[in-house]
Amino acid sequence: VANNKDSYHYFQGVETMGDLLVALNKVDDALKYYAELEASPFDDLKMRAGVARGKALMAQSKFPEAQAAYEAVLLIPFNPMTQKGTMAESQRFAAVLGRTQCQASNKQYDEAIKELEGNVIANLNPEESELQAQAYVTLGNCYNAKPDGKKAALLAFLHVDVLYATVSAAHAEALWNLSNLWIDLGKNERGQECLNRLNRLYPGSPWITKKRPI
Repeated sequence: VANNKDSYHYFQGVETMGDLLVALNKVDDALKYYAELEASPFDDLKMRAGVARGKALMAQSKFPEAQAAYEAVLLIPFNPMTQKGTMAESQRFAAVLGRTQCQASNKQYDEAIKELEGNVIANLNPEESELQAQAYVTLGNCYNAKPDGKKAALLAFLHVDVLYATVSAAHAEALWNLSNLWIDLGKNERGQECLNRLNRLYPGSPWITKKRPI
């Protein structure tokens, strides 16, 4: 990155540096790289940068700033007639998904559910496994926060378990929630089976040590 600013791969390197710094919990340093990516002359890279910045800010629990980053992505011109199926469309879905996660963090569950069901999940390509898994996990968490939402939450998390188990982070979270929801619904054996799979498939996951909600 430092020595090859004219390289075709320069912006890819900048994004990777940002992602690595987020993984090392050096979010402030990562944001500097994402700002450089956002200053690129290409709209699709600006969108990737905005989504990455939103995720990094959420990692710091700075949800209003993260939502502003996602909103900025959605302001970038997009033509559904010519850009459908492109990376730009994927990034728009990622931005909408990020916005719903910010809404959920602010307990705006109904707004987030409406957006997820009516906009994201309904229109997102089923092969977009990462985004679909994240969408269903977010939907499950929103329903789970509502007093009458347990069965809808169970269905959302089951979508991840059945259809998107290859997305490991989302699958681990889904299994943990499924284990608790099955127990809440009086299906203790199913709950234990999900917990067993969580321990077997993801032995290093933080969800293993997360306590069951009271």
